[in-house]
Amino acid sequence: MDPLSQMRDIIEPESVSNSFGLLAVPIMLLVALLLLVIYRFLRHRNRRLAAQQSALLQLQTIEFSDIHIAQRINDLLKRCFKVYHPQAKALLSNQQLWLTELNKIQPTELPIEQWLTSHYRGESLDASQIEQLKLWSIAIVNKLPSLRVTDV
Repeated sequence: MDPLSQMRDIIEPESVSNSFGLLAVPIMLLVALLLLVIYRFLRHRNRRLAAQQSALLQLQTIEFSDIHIAQRINDLLKRCFKVYHPQAKALLSNQQLWLTELNKIQPTELPIEQWLTSHYRGESLDASQIEQLKLWSIAIVNKLPSLRVTDV
């Protein structure tokens, strides 16, 4: 006697193929859910880094001939800082606290405080000072997304 014919008494071939069809729907739903989670994660990451990328692009395109370049860089840093740390409004409103915080984020030997406040005194910066200020600002912008809220 044929062994396959004996198995037909135990399991119907149609029931096995139907069970695979029933499993296909939950598996497809799980795959769709996984794709949705991956999409949302990538979208969140891109939105989170958009302010940083925009600030870096603006820093790279600032013209050296601009007499208010220090003020523009200071405003750009404040806008970028506000995106990543919206609870730090008091810090942004007080110039001395703001400059102290910038020095904590990216310590430097350069007279950054004088450079960032030079527009208040009517002073202008030379090309080497502007270049150093831009490099320092780029270093700060690169650190902002990774700062913890407790650091602020």
